[in-house]
Amino acid sequence: MKKKACILALSIVLSIAFSGCTSPFQKNKVEEAKKEEYIPVEVEDVSLGEIYDEISISGRFFSEKDSIVLPQIPGEIKSIEVKPGDKVKSGDLLFVIENEEVDKQVNMAKEALDDLKSKKNEIEKAKSQLPSVNVVDGANEERTKKMVEIEGKKEELDKLSKELDGKLSEVENGYKQAKDTLEKLKVRATTDGVVSSVNIKEGGFATNSELAMMISDFDNMYVEINVVDKLLNKIKKDDEVFVDIPSLDKKNVVGKIEYMALSPNVKTGLYPIKITVDTKDLNIPIGALGKVTIKADKREDVVTIPNDAVLDIDDESVVYIVKNGKAKKVKVVKGLDGGDNVEIKSGLKGGEKLIVKGQYYVSDGTTVKVVRGEGK
Repeated sequence: MKKKACILALSIVLSIAFSGCTSPFQKNKVEEAKKEEYIPVEVEDVSLGEIYDEISISGRFFSEKDSIVLPQIPGEIKSIEVKPGDKVKSGDLLFVIENEEVDKQVNMAKEALDDLKSKKNEIEKAKSQLPSVNVVDGANEERTKKMVEIEGKKEELDKLSKELDGKLSEVENGYKQAKDTLEKLKVRATTDGVVSSVNIKEGGFATNSELAMMISDFDNMYVEINVVDKLLNKIKKDDEVFVDIPSLDKKNVVGKIEYMALSPNVKTGLYPIKITVDTKDLNIPIGALGKVTIKADKREDVVTIPNDAVLDIDDESVVYIVKNGKAKKVKVVKGLDGGDNVEIKSGLKGGEKLIVKGQYYVSDGTTVKVVRGEGK
């Protein structure tokens, strides 16, 4: 009992001694710390903007215009004038079919035509010389006899000329047909583009039922993707999309939804979507992979805030804003989730100072100090 009393007395003495040693400066600091109790926070001004559901789907590149090249006349391939990757213009020679029989027909028709033209010229020359006989002097009887002979020769030459005209027309038609056939053996491009495939070789045989070459328009290509029916209601024609092309290390190439199928593919049950892309000078291979990013269910002029600013407490979504130096708890209703940001359908209108960092350390009425952010 005596021991306890001594200890108590010693404690009282020490307490008095220490309190007497505290300076006025230290007392002021303690009081200041008590007055300055706050939670540092960062804020952002709540504003209106756009939000969307970002969806990524892979597809393949195809040419907007593919021109299939087939020979009109089958035969052995004499020469090939192009290779894959070559740019061609409409009318450029692609390959030639060998056909000796057609060559012979053209040569024979040409010789026959030249022969008939030569004979025609001789007849016309003879006809032009006949009138000079009329000026021959002599007795009337002699003159009459010569005139009769001249008239007879004229009639004969006219008859021969008409016969030659008929044959000449026939031979000219034959020659034209032979030349047309020969020209068909020279297979030419029917459109501008790039030779995307060559499926023939010199010495091989080309038919008019098997693809010989393909010419593609690489300046106008599109990506085809296939989507589920639920996505159709979230996108529309002319919506802007972004396409990554891994094979070319190209990212965010701008595209546009050109076509949306109204019925699904019978095999997959998916709906084809056509996306046009400005591919000029990109040299994208046909069939190349394209990773398409779609802004689905896009909404504009709505309140959007960072997703991390929203706290889920007791089955409620709440945020904290700064008002008069204190944190104010606001219950909100979330709308479309856009990943980093979320739509707020009610609770915020815009202009509020939203706590985006430090929100986990405050409660309704907590004194806060804005250390960074808009409105500091």
